[in-house]
Amino acid sequence: MTSDAASEETSLAQLEARYLRSEAIMVAVLNSISAHIAVLDQTGTIIAVNEGWKHFASAQSGDSEAETYVGENYLTVLAQARGDDAAEAPLAHAGITRVLRGEIPSYSLEYPCFTPDEQLWFLMQVTPLQHPDGGVVVAHIDITTRKHEELRKDLFISLASHELKTPLTSLRLLAQLVLRRSAKAGYTDLVPQLETLGAQTETLARIVNELMDVSRLNSDQSALLRTIFDIKETVNEVINHWEAEAADHHFRVAEAPACQVHGDRDRIHQVLMQLLGNAATFSPPESSVEVGIVCNAEEVLVSVRDEGIGIDPSHHEQIFEPFYQVAEFREKRPGMGMGLYLARQIVQRHGGRIWVKSARDAGATFTFTLPLAG
Repeated sequence: MTSDAASEETSLAQLEARYLRSEAIMVAVLNSISAHIAVLDQTGTIIAVNEGWKHFASAQSGDSEAETYVGENYLTVLAQARGDDAAEAPLAHAGITRVLRGEIPSYSLEYPCFTPDEQLWFLMQVTPLQHPDGGVVVAHIDITTRKHEELRKDLFISLASHELKTPLTSLRLLAQLVLRRSAKAGYTDLVPQLETLGAQTETLARIVNELMDVSRLNSDQSALLRTIFDIKETVNEVINHWEAEAADHHFRVAEAPACQVHGDRDRIHQVLMQLLGNAATFSPPESSVEVGIVCNAEEVLVSVRDEGIGIDPSHHEQIFEPFYQVAEFREKRPGMGMGLYLARQIVQRHGGRIWVKSARDAGATFTFTLPLAG
């Protein structure tokens, strides 16, 4: 063997050793993550799982040799899922499919998991696999502790809001009665103060109602009453309301065909009320608020665009979180920051998505999706 050949062989051996070491490190990293992780190829077939995935499968079945589904199509597994754990399987299937197709950059879903001993909660996160052949990484993260804390918080909110509702109703009626009698008796100097009292009472009532709504949604006490309805008719109803409430704005619906969706009409009405109300509140008088409706093969996209003060991109994700408010907006719309959180919860329970595109001083466009009927 010549010295050149020996040197080349040594180099190849070193490269192979480095490759094997790098591969071993990647496997070790994957196995060090507590989340249950599966790697899917572009068809949805599971090509690799970590130790967390294997351990959970074993714990679920009580069999150390439990099926990990490596080599099987995860989308098929989800499509065939049955039982208590299968309620969110269609949503998981749709989310993974959309990420695989490149239609969305990522997907998240919270779901319950019923073991023989307890109910667990997981957050499924789907992200694209950074590989020329495509695919996705699916991670299931245990959020049981967080959900238990949320349930305790929701119980407190439910009890507190119910205790506040009865005296608040009495206060609202009393404020209205005193205002009418003061105006009739000619006590005009009291009218502005009483009107302020009435307005603040209405704000407090709205906050309490939002808290009760959040409690019902989070505790699954408010089941969706799904029907088939024309989304454009619902949009027109909401626009009619806001044309009377915010007459100094110009509301319109972009040209769109009738579009039948499958969902809870009242809840979608609630989402639209929130989005159009925000658009009117945070945009100047005489500006336009436009609602767009686009139907494609699988879903409808509803957008609400305004010409208002806009939202800095740094807030785009947080504004859908509970109790989050952009500090500079608080004076314009007092509250607890629950409106957009409720909107997101309602849309997600329909299997849809909601997001915002905006920049400071450039208006905002809120868009959400709903499944088509059929």
